[in-house]
Amino acid sequence: MGPASRGGEAHRAEERGAAEIRERHLHYQRRIATIWRKVAGVIVGQEAAVFRGLVGSLSVFQPNVGGFPANGHCTFIGLPGTGKSTMASVLARAIGGTFSRIQCTADLLPRDFTGSFVEKEGSLVFERGPLFANVVLCDEYNRAPEKARSGVLQAKIEGFVSVTFGEERAFPLPRPNIIFMTLNPMEVSGLYQIGDADRDRSLFQIFFAPLRPEERIRLLERAEGFLDGEAAEDGAEEPLTPGEFEEIRSFIWTEVAASRLLKEYLVRLTEVEQLEARLAPVRRQLEDLAGVPLSALFSGYLAERPALGLLGASKVVAFLRGSGVGPADGIPRLWVAPSDVREIYPDVMNHRIRLSEELEVLCPKLAPHLLEKLSEEDRRSFSSLAALLPREVVVRYLLQEVLYRVPDLE
Repeated sequence: MGPASRGGEAHRAEERGAAEIRERHLHYQRRIATIWRKVAGVIVGQEAAVFRGLVGSLSVFQPNVGGFPANGHCTFIGLPGTGKSTMASVLARAIGGTFSRIQCTADLLPRDFTGSFVEKEGSLVFERGPLFANVVLCDEYNRAPEKARSGVLQAKIEGFVSVTFGEERAFPLPRPNIIFMTLNPMEVSGLYQIGDADRDRSLFQIFFAPLRPEERIRLLERAEGFLDGEAAEDGAEEPLTPGEFEEIRSFIWTEVAASRLLKEYLVRLTEVEQLEARLAPVRRQLEDLAGVPLSALFSGYLAERPALGLLGASKVVAFLRGSGVGPADGIPRLWVAPSDVREIYPDVMNHRIRLSEELEVLCPKLAPHLLEKLSEEDRRSFSSLAALLPREVVVRYLLQEVLYRVPDLE
């Protein structure tokens, strides 16, 4: 076989490989669309939040040297009854996985999350705690003290929990291991501060909007249908398994390409000095609005996790294009565009941005004015929360301005 023949054969093999990847992409899109229909079909009026929760669950947040691809855990913020807890339990059913719920209280201990050794028939046996599930809901997460949350902190990134009984032993968590944490902004007493390290290990912070009157009516109508069997699983669609869900996550991380230019864009979006410089005109506008000078908008430093989170989540958004899932319109493709990054940028950055002390103090005064400048979706999410979460309104406005002012290419 001559060089030309060998070259032609190699080209045909490459084409067959590309065709196989395209077929797998379309097949996996259909499988994820099954999850979307099951979850969005139960939760009323929260399409944006459900989409982001699904993107986070599919994301590889921080691939570790040991090979564990950490999931994109999410913090849900919203008023009671908006679907936060339901999102977690329905997703677990949709992926054919196990589900556990932890009602966080001040008297919890680390073993209440991780499990502990117990004596059975004369020998010590490790009884796994609620973290050993495919989907874990930590309800009212900030009611648990920091020491109790230490096991969750390890589980979020490392994929195992360590338990000491004489000696320290590590127990691997199932895959996937998706942790959802809920916060109720109306509660102010009996709460513990969530530290920077804990917040940083959550990929997204997602706001659940209050339901509109017509959505409340749909919720009532759907609730009637539950007892009539209308919410039964669709037997025509083969249910997913946790193993298949993990296979799709791995495919997204390895097969969806991100160019060098795209990665440079991610770095620009997550450098505090860059953001401060780009938003200088915005700082002057806020000074005029508040009537006081501001030396800076931000403080501190953003480490590597925000850029890693943006990379993993934007790959999922790109993967979903053309699938009919959420707002991911367009044609199917396996490469990341800046529009994919912009889709999820505020959700990755909300809880990581630190405002300067002087701006933090002004948030209650500025929030009502800045609320009107937010996108329609964000105005809806914050309409009943602006007085409770003025800082989040200001941060959301600043992140919106970042996307206007930081160019895709430089």
